[in-house]
Amino acid sequence: TVGSNPTPSAIFLCKSRTGSDTYAAPVSLLVAAFRLPKLAIKPRFLAIMAMGRNINPVRFRVRKAAWNKANPWCCDFFAHGKRVRHFFASEELAWSEGAKLTARVTEKGMQSLHNPDGLTVKAALRMFVNEADPKSSSHEQKLAIFEKAFGKAFSGAVGDIEAVALRRWIKGRSANTNTQAMYFRYARMFFGYLASNRLIQHDPITAVPAPKTKPGRNILTPEQMKALLDLELPDHVRALVLLGGFAGLRTEEVQAMDWSHVHIRTGQIHVPPGAMKDSGGYDQRIVDFTEPLRRRRAWLAKQSGKIIPVASETLHAHRRRACAPVLAEWPDNCLRHSFATYHLGRAKNAGLTAYQMGHTSAAMVQRVYAVPAALADWKAWWAI
Repeated sequence: TVGSNPTPSAIFLCKSRTGSDTYAAPVSLLVAAFRLPKLAIKPRFLAIMAMGRNINPVRFRVRKAAWNKANPWCCDFFAHGKRVRHFFASEELAWSEGAKLTARVTEKGMQSLHNPDGLTVKAALRMFVNEADPKSSSHEQKLAIFEKAFGKAFSGAVGDIEAVALRRWIKGRSANTNTQAMYFRYARMFFGYLASNRLIQHDPITAVPAPKTKPGRNILTPEQMKALLDLELPDHVRALVLLGGFAGLRTEEVQAMDWSHVHIRTGQIHVPPGAMKDSGGYDQRIVDFTEPLRRRRAWLAKQSGKIIPVASETLHAHRRRACAPVLAEWPDNCLRHSFATYHLGRAKNAGLTAYQMGHTSAAMVQRVYAVPAALADWKAWWAI
């Protein structure tokens, strides 16, 4: 329903005779259809007259589609004998879509249904993926996952996507907040790319709060780390475990480095330009040896060439197979999370921990790792 003095563009609602469906249409269409003076009749009479006459210029209804578990709310849009159906995760989004389609057809005609204004979601995704920097195989995999999921959930003009729809979509991807955070990051990259290239007028992701992650669940215990190192590991898998857990290096960084970057004499690791993650911060960094690395200098000194001499997929397969006796499932990013937690627990200096990890924000390190660090047995970790 609308107020007692509706505008011509206002939407009015009415129930069908059976009461099972709710229809909507702009007041201006009914005024024209009944040849009434503009706004000369109250909305409640418009509803009665609409039910009494067979008028079907432009209207839509919202109904529950219980069979569609992912998007159970359907918006049926009718215009001049044509019907368009869109499904949504919430009733509010379905009503919003109906209002948008009504306004579009009223202003621009039926052709606007087939040719939405501006860049389409499909075309925007194609541009984003083609121009994305292939930082790592993991990034490429996540990019493909995002493209498929986002393209399936959204259609039409990318500029029509609202923040409320993004919030619901991200939250509906998984109950795991870490998974939600992954979709949020890639949505932010996607809309940031469109906004920076002036392909959209506003960036809806700026109104979407970032999911709060829980990295604590991905922290290895000292007992688990000891058990891993006691296994018969291939040299490249052992190197990944040591440099990730005791130096905080990213897997992608280790893959891009060779053993000449590990300086045994000075007890430092140089993460060179090209290996560092391009996050707008440092382009290289120096990481100090920790006690577990110093205890293994003899083994480190024997290594040469590429630290990881195999492809990314092969590395992950070798790691899964070799570490399965201790970790049946490999926790995502567990080595780096463990380093951050135990390093901050001992150093009590978020700025130092952030630099060793290659982060520019000490506040972020403090916020994410302070509580896990306070509870962690850092003495046992650095005694390994």
